[in-house]
Amino acid sequence: MEGLRLLEGFDLKKMGLLSPDYIHTVTEVMKLAMADRDEYYADPRFVDIPMKELLSEEYAKIRRPLIDPQKASLELRPGDPYQMKAVKKGLRSFPTQGGTTTLTVVDRWGNMVAATPADWAARPGRRGIPASFMEAG
Repeated sequence: MEGLRLLEGFDLKKMGLLSPDYIHTVTEVMKLAMADRDEYYADPRFVDIPMKELLSEEYAKIRRPLIDPQKASLELRPGDPYQMKAVKKGLRSFPTQGGTTTLTVVDRWGNMVAATPADWAARPGRRGIPASFMEAG
């Protein structure tokens, strides 16, 4: 929802569906929204999530200028919805190599496969089966 709120400030139609500008803008918006997701979203039974602020137009207006139409950001930049600041003070990090991702596909008959390759090779003491990305032990 936050990503959609951010996108409201861009003329995607004028950019043209799947044009380089369109893809760049959507990607940069998702980076900002995911940085906030990683920083603030949790189980609401245990954490007060500033959802109203995260989804507000006021917050979107201060976050949109972070998107450079000519250059991709390499930083993880959560904002500060409590103080209405574009970037949370003291938090600037860069993506790391490795990690885990998941790809899930369901066909029209309801068959599903989920593949979760992990960066097992980068973890000392772990054994894996390189050809299959399966972790052993």
